[in-house]
Amino acid sequence: MIWGWLHRHPRAIDITLVALLLFLEVFAALQRDHLRAAAVPLAVCETLALLWRRSRPGAVVAVVTGVVLVSIALDVWVIPLPLGVALYSLMAFRSDRAARSVGAVSIVAVAIAVLSSGVLEFGAAAARVVFLIAAALLGDSIGSRRAYIAEIEEKAARLEREQEIDARRAAAEEQARIARELHDVVAHALSVIVVQAGAADDAFDRDPGAARESIRAVDDSARAASSASSSRTSPSTNRRPGSNASTASSRACARQASTCRSRSKARGGRCLRALRCPRTGSCRKR
Repeated sequence: MIWGWLHRHPRAIDITLVALLLFLEVFAALQRDHLRAAAVPLAVCETLALLWRRSRPGAVVAVVTGVVLVSIALDVWVIPLPLGVALYSLMAFRSDRAARSVGAVSIVAVAIAVLSSGVLEFGAAAARVVFLIAAALLGDSIGSRRAYIAEIEEKAARLEREQEIDARRAAAEEQARIARELHDVVAHALSVIVVQAGAADDAFDRDPGAARESIRAVDDSARAASSASSSRTSPSTNRRPGSNASTASSRACARQASTCRSRSKARGGRCLRALRCPRTGSCRKR
């Protein structure tokens, strides 16, 4: 939980870090009795610049390096922590070539100044330079890891968007397929209705039984078309839209064949054109 809060409030981290370093720097500067008047302001400037280490890391490194060089010249440079933090921030938040160049120039300048000044022993001076190099390398490693994680997150987001697009495209294709099938079902049902309605009209006065059969076929076809249409909007059905229509069409054809046979007897064995089955184009014979 504490790490999540710290990630959401980076400014609080910077203020806490600067307060701690400021305390250490001022305390160390106060130990320089003969140069206290110069050491304390330099320590304050060197530390307060870190408040902008996230937004302007290059400028912060330049300012802190300049203050450190002045401190080395005055023999008041005691703690290398502020410059180390500045170099770490530069390499962590900016991984381009310009940032590396600024960091390298800062380390080289401080190394030349502290090794040539002679105010510190060679071992102490070399240790401070090594500390600055380590801080820069650590920042570069953290920056590379952040860039890698950001790239992975970007790829994951792009893959999710592509999957969403594919899902939408598949849904649109499925809707188009269902629409085509429903169109075929309704068109077939309408053709059956038209044929049977014509047959019922033709046989209504002379053969009421045959007309009734045709009207029942019309009813079956209409119900089948309605059932096929509603079955595609119901999530609980797994049947294809043409199944109901095929069953109803078969019943309609059977009714029509019966009507055709009864009418053929009255017309010398010839089937009326309007009574032919819309699926087969001819009467069924038992």
